[in-house]
Formats: sequence, C-alpha cells, structure tokens
Amino acid sequence: MHLYAYAIIRVQAPAHAEDLVQKTLLAAISTVEDFRAESTERTWLIGILKYKVLDHFRRSDREKPLTDENEALMEKPERSMEQVQFWNTMSNSMTKLRTLYVLN
Repeated sequence: MHLYAYAIIRVQAPAHAEDLVQKTLLAAISTVEDFRAESTERTWLIGILKYKVLDHFRRSDREKPLTDENEALMEKPERSMEQVQFWNTMSNSMTKLRTLYVLN
C-alpha cells in the first residue's frame, strides 16, 4: 500500500503507478540477496521505486508523440526527396529515350 501511494503521488496515473510497483517488486525479488538490512524493507523498496519512477519519466520524455507541427516538418523533407527521386527517374528515362531515338 505504501509503494502504491508513493507511486500514485508522483506519476498521477493509476495504471502507471501499478506498473511501477510491480516492476519494483520484481526488481526486489531478483536482488533480495543485496538487501543488507541497514534500513527497513519498506525504505529499501521505496528506494527501488524511486529509481523506477525516475526511469518512467525519462522514458516518457523520450517517447513523446509528434505534434502536428513536428509531423509537418518531417513531411517536408520526405516530399522534397520524392521530388528529387521523381526528377532523377524522369531524367534517366529521357536519356534512355534520346538514346533509343538516336539509335533508330
């Protein structure tokens, strides 16, 4: 209950808080031999959860969806590249046609 309360206060989303608590418990289970009993188990678990919350925010900053403005900026080079490819293809085709015309 303390872990969930800690997580929900920080991430403000129940589903994310639940995921973080689960990840914390899995991390604790896999590293239980590292627990030195220098603090309470709750303090140790909250310490792990703190890093899971930080990782969550780092990951969410990297995975922000594109805004309409960003999408428009991404489309512009793509359109330019398509135009370049079109004109290169057109030029190559014209060269081949001229070559065929001259040969015949």
